Amino acid sequence: MLRCSRRRGSSPSPVRAPPLEVDDLLGEILLRLPAQPPHLLHASLVSKRWRRLATDRRFVRDFRIRHGKPPLLGLLRGYSNLHHRVSLTPTPGSPYRISPERFYLTSDGRVGWSLVDCRHGRLLFEDRKQHQAIVWDPITEDHCFLAVPPQFHNPKIAALHWAVLCAAGEQGHVHGFCHWSPFRVVLVAIYRPEKQTVAMASVYSSETGTWGHLLSPVPHVYLMSSLPSTLVGNTLHWSCIRRNTGVIQFDLDTQGLAMVKIEKPPGFHYNVQMIHSEDGGVAFATLSILCDEPYLQVWEKKADSYGVPKWVLLKSVEMQAFLGLDFRISKEESSIVRYAEDARAIFLRVHSSVYMVKLESMQSKRLFFEKDPSCTYHPFTSFSAQGL
Repeated sequence: MLRCSRRRGSSPSPVRAPPLEVDDLLGEILLRLPAQPPHLLHASLVSKRWRRLATDRRFVRDFRIRHGKPPLLGLLRGYSNLHHRVSLTPTPGSPYRISPERFYLTSDGRVGWSLVDCRHGRLLFEDRKQHQAIVWDPITEDHCFLAVPPQFHNPKIAALHWAVLCAAGEQGHVHGFCHWSPFRVVLVAIYRPEKQTVAMASVYSSETGTWGHLLSPVPHVYLMSSLPSTLVGNTLHWSCIRRNTGVIQFDLDTQGLAMVKIEKPPGFHYNVQMIHSEDGGVAFATLSILCDEPYLQVWEKKADSYGVPKWVLLKSVEMQAFLGLDFRISKEESSIVRYAEDARAIFLRVHSSVYMVKLESMQSKRLFFEKDPSCTYHPFTSFSAQGL
C-alpha cells in the first residue's frame, strides 16, 4: 500500500521589528544623545511616538541621571534702564539665538519687572513698587505670580534679596529637568528699625501656594552685596559688603537664617565671590592685587598636618596675560559679576567686556561687549529648550 505523505513546511521565522520601532531600543538610543538642547528637541519632532518617548517622565529622569549637570545655555542680561528688558546671550557652543522679546515681561499694561535671580531653569522677576514677583519657566512658559508679604513693605527696608530654587526632594534628582518639580522662593530683607541692621526672611512654597511664617529676625547683620546668592549643599549664602566679616546663610533644611563669620582668604582682594570647593564645600574666587597687577585667584580651606583648616591658594593667574589683553587692567573697571553653580564658571567684566572663565580648566572666553554698568547677569542652565 502506498502511503501519501505530505511534507510539512517549516514555520516561518518571526519577523523582527526594526530597532527604531521598538520603544525600549529607541529609548536607549535617545538616552545617548548629547545633553545639548537641539538634539533631544529635534528627535522629539520626528513623530508623535518619538515625542511621547522623549517627554516621558521616566525617560526624563534617566536622561538627567545619565548626563549629570545640565549644560550652560547662556548668560541672561537685565537692563533696568531699558524697561527692564532681558536678553539671553548664548555661551560658546550653544546653538540658540533667542530674541530679546522672549524675556520681555509686562503685567496689566505696566512695565516694571526686574530679573533678580535665576536657578534650576526658572527665572525670578520682581516689581518692587507693586510688591509683586513672578516665577517663570521659559521652557514650559509656566509662570506664577507672588504677592510680597505685608511685612516686607516696610519703608525702613534697605534691600530685598531673592532666591529661587527647585524643591524636588526625591532620591537621585538631578537639576536641569525641574520644569514639573515644585519650587521655593526665599526672600531676605535687610532693614534698620532703629540704629542696628536686622535681617528677616520668609519662604514661599509652590506646593502650598503660600508664604511661610516670618522667621525670627537676626540682629547685627552687615549689608549684603548686590551679587545673587550661592547655593552650597542645601544652604544659600549671601556675601556681606565688609571685608573678612562673613556671610548670611539660610539653611533650607532647618529653615534657619543666621549671620556666620567666615574669615575670607588672606591678602588684598578687591572683589570676592563665594563658589563651591572641589569637595562641595565653601571656597572663594577673588580678584586680588599682587605687585600692582590684578590677579584672579581660587582659594579653598584644607586641613594641615595638625588638622587645622587653613586657606590654600589653588590657582592664581595674572589677568592681563590670562585674558590676552594688550592694555593695563584697571582695578576700578574689573569685577566678578556672577558665578554659575552648575557649570562651575565665573563671569568677569573687564573694561566693558564680559568673559567666562571655567574654574576647573581656567580657560577663558570673551562673550560680548557691554557698556551699560547697570546691567545684571544670570547664567541660564537647562537640559531642554523646548518652546524656545
